[in-house]
Amino acid sequence: MKDENKTKEQLISELSELRQTITELRIIETKKEERYRNIQQLEEQLAADRKQAEEALYKSESNLRKITDNMMDMIRSTDVKGIIEYATPSHMSILGYLPEDLMGRSVLDLIHPDDVEKLINANKLCAKSNSYSSRKLEYRIKHADGHYVWLETIGNLIIDENNQFSGVIYCSRDITNRKQAEKALALSEEKYSKAFRCIPDLITITTLKEGRFIEVNDTFLYILGYERHEIIGHCVKDIGLWVIPEERYRLMKQVQEQGIIHNLETCFYTKSRRNLTILLSVDIINMEGESLLLCVGKDISDRKRIEKSLRLTEERLTKAFNASPISMGITTLEDGRFIDVNDSFLRFVGLKHEEIIGRTSLEIDLWVNPTERHLVKRKLIEGSVVRDLEVRFRNTTGEQRLGIYSAERIDIDGEECILSTFTDITEQRQMEIEMLRLDRLNLVGEMAASIGHEIRNPMTSVRGFLQMFEDRYSEDKEFLNLMIEELDRANAIITEFLSLAKNKMVELIPKKLNSILKNILPLVQASASFQDKSIRFEMEHLPELLLDEKEIRQLILNLVHNGLESMSSGGTMTIKTFTEGDNVVLSIGDQGHGIEPEVLEKLGTPFFTTKETGTGLGLAVCYGIAKRHNARINVETSSAGTTFYLCFPSLADC
Repeated sequence: MKDENKTKEQLISELSELRQTITELRIIETKKEERYRNIQQLEEQLAADRKQAEEALYKSESNLRKITDNMMDMIRSTDVKGIIEYATPSHMSILGYLPEDLMGRSVLDLIHPDDVEKLINANKLCAKSNSYSSRKLEYRIKHADGHYVWLETIGNLIIDENNQFSGVIYCSRDITNRKQAEKALALSEEKYSKAFRCIPDLITITTLKEGRFIEVNDTFLYILGYERHEIIGHCVKDIGLWVIPEERYRLMKQVQEQGIIHNLETCFYTKSRRNLTILLSVDIINMEGESLLLCVGKDISDRKRIEKSLRLTEERLTKAFNASPISMGITTLEDGRFIDVNDSFLRFVGLKHEEIIGRTSLEIDLWVNPTERHLVKRKLIEGSVVRDLEVRFRNTTGEQRLGIYSAERIDIDGEECILSTFTDITEQRQMEIEMLRLDRLNLVGEMAASIGHEIRNPMTSVRGFLQMFEDRYSEDKEFLNLMIEELDRANAIITEFLSLAKNKMVELIPKKLNSILKNILPLVQASASFQDKSIRFEMEHLPELLLDEKEIRQLILNLVHNGLESMSSGGTMTIKTFTEGDNVVLSIGDQGHGIEPEVLEKLGTPFFTTKETGTGLGLAVCYGIAKRHNARINVETSSAGTTFYLCFPSLADC
């Protein structure tokens, strides 16, 4: 019973253990199931992660492909022998090749022959150092159309899983425009450098504040006598460049306020302390972020000396030009427009300098005969020189003057001009005419003195016998009277002839000219009224003169008679007396048609007349009377009439 009970206990214990084992087995099974589920979930997660990674990789590769396909730069990969395995589409736009055209080709086949060695050496160096990263290389590669394109390339080595070099990835950029710009810039810099060195003007670049020399050109060194090491790095004040240092400070202030300054005259010292005049232009430039002063100067010392010498010469010539008694003018060849005239010319024409410059000779009515100006112009254009041409000019009062004209063609500032000279010979010609007239008067006077009385005595006898014959031959009285009248006319001519006698005695006593005029006033007025003309008298108070009354009466009557004959009915003659300076003037003016120039020159010549019945002795007598009274006769004539001026010296001058 006891064994049975023990066995039962054992069975219960074993059963209990068994149950416990079953429970543990169940727990283990549960854990296995849970582990299985975890492994299954992990596999599912791994599959999901792998799929997500694959999708991300595909997306990344897709994005990378888009980037490489659309980037401007070119990317290509080669194997260790330089055979192209991959190329981006950008090769088409840059080099004209499709990617498939490049696959399998050697890079070296496309490189410019002059750059092949450079690329091979670069590859060797990188393969040896096992590094290519960030190393830039510039070379030329052939375009599909045959021309070469400059590339800037960065390469990276491709390392395989065995850490061995298996190829290179290149990233290239088209730098053709940059290289062309660099070349152009280099050429430009070379040109500017040569210009800077060789330009004949002084050029300096200095710091703005202290004036330290950064650069100078060879002309600066040559003209101022310095060596380059004596200038570069030194300050302006150290070498004492400016003759007046304050001018530099004023210049600095001015250029900072106004900017560029042109053509400022200043003075620099050379190394030997010689003073030079410099024409300076200044501007502020920026180099590498620093403001510098650029100065360009021209040595005008010689020019200033020449200008001074030229100015002195011009002053002398101007003084000589203006002081010359000969009228001189400079006009344009084409239209005769005045560029300059001297003082003598201004006095001659009666205008001020500003009233004539810019006007033509025709505008101021200078030429009496304008065709003479065209003749002068034609001769000068043909290459001739005009010398001593006798012409007549007119001044602003309308007076005509005779002169000797010369002209020469000159060039002024590129414009063809005429240098004209005019010597007024009006008085000289009048004097010559007067001398000729006086010579003739003297000749006639001598003849009159010698033969006048010899002719007159027989004529007196003949006249007496003719008067006796009037009673005896009354039937011929008409003819006898005619003969007597002709004898009287001949006697009157002889009387005038005798008045020309060179040594004719005159009685000069103090007389009042106005009194003589008043005495003959009724006679001349009666003569004028008879001809339906009038006479106007204007007499000022006059001093006494030394006069021969009979001769003055004859002179006045002759001039009045001539004046009345020249006028039409209704005309008025004006007789004036007045003082002019130290002279007493008697003027007798008519309203006739004037005197022709060729006749004017012969006035007073004995036996010259324009009248059909004239003797040509009336004015000759007047000139003779004027000479005996130490007076002179001047004539002004125009189409409006003629005026004779008889100028007597005052009693104090006699």
